[in-house]
Amino acid sequence: METILHTCRILILCVVCLCSGSIQHLAASNGFSFSGQSTLTGHYSNHQPFGHAVPSEHLTWQVRGRLTLFHLPVSVSSVLSTQQDSRAQRMNYVSAGLDTRALLRTIDTTGRFGFLRGIQTLEAGRTRPQYASLMLRGITVDGVNLSVQARAFHAAVVYGNSKRAVGRGVYLQQQHKQRMLYGRIGAGYEDRTFLFFSLLHARDDATSIEPEGKYYHWPADTLVHHLDTLFHEADSARVFRKPGEVLIPGIELGTSLFGRRLSIGGEVAGMINTANTESDPVDTDRIPGFVDRIHSPRLSTSLSYAYAINTGLHLPATRIQASYRHIEPGYSSPGTPFMRQDQRSFSIRASQILWNRRLTLQPHFRRMDDNLLNQHRNTTHTTVWGLSATLRPTDLPWISLSFSPHRQEMDDDIRPVTNKAEVITLSSGMNYTLREQLHANTSLSWSHQQSTILHGQDERSHTGNNISLQQSLRFPAGLQLVANTGLYFLESDETSTTSYQAMFRGNYHVSDQWMVSLGGRHFNQGGDRKRWSARLETSYDFGPYGRVQLLTEPVYYRDVLNPEREYDRYVVRLQYVTTW
Repeated sequence: METILHTCRILILCVVCLCSGSIQHLAASNGFSFSGQSTLTGHYSNHQPFGHAVPSEHLTWQVRGRLTLFHLPVSVSSVLSTQQDSRAQRMNYVSAGLDTRALLRTIDTTGRFGFLRGIQTLEAGRTRPQYASLMLRGITVDGVNLSVQARAFHAAVVYGNSKRAVGRGVYLQQQHKQRMLYGRIGAGYEDRTFLFFSLLHARDDATSIEPEGKYYHWPADTLVHHLDTLFHEADSARVFRKPGEVLIPGIELGTSLFGRRLSIGGEVAGMINTANTESDPVDTDRIPGFVDRIHSPRLSTSLSYAYAINTGLHLPATRIQASYRHIEPGYSSPGTPFMRQDQRSFSIRASQILWNRRLTLQPHFRRMDDNLLNQHRNTTHTTVWGLSATLRPTDLPWISLSFSPHRQEMDDDIRPVTNKAEVITLSSGMNYTLREQLHANTSLSWSHQQSTILHGQDERSHTGNNISLQQSLRFPAGLQLVANTGLYFLESDETSTTSYQAMFRGNYHVSDQWMVSLGGRHFNQGGDRKRWSARLETSYDFGPYGRVQLLTEPVYYRDVLNPEREYDRYVVRLQYVTTW
């Protein structure tokens, strides 16, 4: 039923897009203008391969445009798709934001909206805030995102839902609806000298999902200790994800010296995390009253912190960036959910341009350690370093060489583990002309990987070599041919495997409106896994009525080792694009 409703909504919106020309004329007559692009994509496949999460049939409508209201520029975007699943986070969204760059041009040209000059960001709907790296960066928030820079005064606020409720599925897939509030205030400019104070508060809505109809049972048991004997009766509890709450204050500061050639900055964040807001409260006088009013501590409340330091040197031919990050165990901000905790890392990366910008050298180094408080049995130390060089001489092929060793050591009193790997990559290529209006490009690359695993007294090694060659030709009559072939040799202590793949594609512009592309691909992994595919794509531009693109692709996959994963699949994708 939900899929049918999404399809009906998309069809209604497509009718609106088809009438966009009339809407544009009517808007212009009333002092409005609306320009943009609409893309409607339908996808069908007779088979969904193993491990693929995208449904075999789906319909997606996407719009990106700009609305001008009395010279006030607003960027709008939206996505509506039948891929949205009630067991996952929301995919459909609508977003509108002030185009600040266009606004500054409007202020300089017309003199209007001068009071909006200090606005850096103004978004509503699906927003993408990018603020403190330890607190709020890399997620979307359905709500409002506003940042202001009025001379040396800076302020920002984000308010909305960072997660929607997901009550279906197993326990691990459940998620509460989460409301987030982030505020930042301070003085200075981020690219110069600044001091910002931030506060993030996120709380789960305990009533947003219902418990599963399952129980976890503890059988009665007797625990014998050398000092005492403990007995607990049989008990059970409903399997249910508990609502949580997080409060994170933070400080950011930085400065630029010597005409912004040298920059130094840092960030500190502390976390008060309550894993279960329904657990018993903590009655203590040590907690300040204003903190208790914002975030009441409970028995499941824990404290943690994180900090980062970064510096950079910016010269005309030299760039050096160094950073140190320390993430304590338990620190996890809902605004940076993919950041790894219980780790400290140091990294440095440089870029040096030589020989009249023809030679570029890029060294890098990174060191990572975990188990900061020795809470686990093992501690892992990882070291990654390397150097890449690119030479671009005049009228000769460019050459790129990179070397990157990796080493990972896991301490263990019984069987320590050491992983070592070295990667060497050499590539070259050149654009050239065979004859008048016949242009070509040739590129060749070789990659060597050597890895060794030492587990106690046992040692295993793997060696891989990959060679690939690509050739493209562009003819004056609107024809382009591209061919690519690759060989991969893998050797280990037990086996040796040779794989290869070949690809060919031809693009031909029949006219200024009509384009046709035909290609094919074959992959063979040691004779055990084989994949063939052909691809036909065509598009036709109907001018003011839009552009239609059609793709058909049959795919055949055979797997001797896992016959249950074999399939014969064909894909059809139809896309309709309109611009107004």
